[in-house]
Amino acid sequence: MHTATLLSDIEKHVKSLFSQYPRPNLIYHNLQHTVQVVTHTKEIAEFYQYNNLELFKILAAAWFHDTGYLLADSSTHELKSIDLLVDFLSTRRVDHRTIEEISKYIMATKMPVNPHTLSEKIICDADLYHLGTDDFFVHNKLVKAELEAKLGRKIEDWSNSTLSFMITHHFYTSYCQEHLNAGKQKNLQILISQQGE
Repeated sequence: MHTATLLSDIEKHVKSLFSQYPRPNLIYHNLQHTVQVVTHTKEIAEFYQYNNLELFKILAAAWFHDTGYLLADSSTHELKSIDLLVDFLSTRRVDHRTIEEISKYIMATKMPVNPHTLSEKIICDADLYHLGTDDFFVHNKLVKAELEAKLGRKIEDWSNSTLSFMITHHFYTSYCQEHLNAGKQKNLQILISQQGE
């Protein structure tokens, strides 16, 4: 299996899915988010010195992890993402065991997350990487806008639910704990200070 070629094909395929099924309501879970998750997955996995095959599996999962949003309800999007992954990789003669492992990584991102293996922890951390960055508030607005578009109404207590989410969330990999915890703490303090406003 030539992993670099296959990853390039996966990237093209996923990008074509996003253009084939435009969903204007996906204000957050869009191609831009997917590309960011892939970038962060690669960054974290390289820190753990993943070999080519392991890197391929986790990056394939990162590319496909939200594709299900294009064709299914948000509550079942992970399963649809796996269907899309299986359809694509089966045509590329990728063995069943590898496909199964990649599928597990996608399922690991289902909320509330409970990752067990290092790869599951990496993809979960990559998916929520922004919580520990200066871009947190930009992303948070997009998540809110997407949810409001889905519900068809304004969400009144967004700051409370964001605060609860941030308090209960934690990064699973030592890499993200070291690189993102301070930024997340800073964002949490800003959220807390905004509560009184």
